[in-house]
Amino acid sequence: MSRNYKWVKVMKKSAIFLMALSIYLVTDITFSSNAVKADTSSYELFCSSTAYTAGAGSLTASGRTVERNPNGISTVSVDPSVIPLGTYLYIEGYGYAVAADSGSAIKGNEVDVYFSSSNECNNWGRQNVKVTVLAAVSSH
Repeated sequence: MSRNYKWVKVMKKSAIFLMALSIYLVTDITFSSNAVKADTSSYELFCSSTAYTAGAGSLTASGRTVERNPNGISTVSVDPSVIPLGTYLYIEGYGYAVAADSGSAIKGNEVDVYFSSSNECNNWGRQNVKVTVLAAVSSH
């Protein structure tokens, strides 16, 4: 893997984190000539939460690679009729996440958080969590 590819990957992840932070703080961030604005209609849900793991490099229903990043944005599975795919979330006890996956077992106010190992999933167990829906990002 070339250094240039790694740098591009770091920059993309940094931009995503800044967009999520923009949503949380309800501000605009400008990248070159494109502005990204947060939808100000954030709200809270109380959800039942479970955890799942998948093989490295596995893709979600939205085409993203599964990821657990406690210092950035992780991927989670939701019921898209409740939380649309692509929506940024803050999950108490887990951190920032993007609704990137769905599953037949996820119905209603449920969120399935992704972890890199079965041990982490077992430690999470099943719990009730407060989910702040930060809203989807829209480009202008």
